Amino acid sequence: MTQIRIHNASTIDYKNVSVAGQRYGDIAAGATSRSISVPLRFRYGIVRLTAAGRRINGQTLSSGGRKSTHRIDIADLDAGHLTIEVVRERTE
Repeated sequence: MTQIRIHNASTIDYKNVSVAGQRYGDIAAGATSRSISVPLRFRYGIVRLTAAGRRINGQTLSSGGRKSTHRIDIADLDAGHLTIEVVRERTE
């Protein structure tokens, strides 16, 4: 399991966010969620969210670390494309 936080890097509120089936709920524009333990199968996980009334799916990749923040932005709302940057967090 890896601990993942979601940062909404867009100007649009996200509704019903989930990663690999783990629910994050709603994340306001510019906000960051709490960390949740997520089981990433083969290091990949499906990201699902609703933005501006559109259901969008994407795929994320684990950074290999135990904790990370996934910065998610809308690349193309009409096409349903996301950009996802995985930022590995230092663990002491």
